[in-house]
Amino acid sequence: MPILTNYATVTAGPIIANDISAPAHEVAHRCNLWHFDRKGNLLYPKNSRTHPYWLMRWQRNYLRDSRHVIYLF
Repeated sequence: MPILTNYATVTAGPIIANDISAPAHEVAHRCNLWHFDRKGNLLYPKNSRTHPYWLMRWQRNYLRDSRHVIYLF
């Protein structure tokens, strides 16, 4: 995915179609978050993330600071 774009393209396949975390995972990449190696984390690199999905506090803050996010208190 090019760095200078404002969009993410997700192709739904049979595995992704059953995993609601996949679109959120890809949106997080657009907000400059990268893979994190803990299985329940939303940014876990494999499609075997475990529910409930979570983000570290620093990941949430980084996401909220993205130009693609409007955070309402």
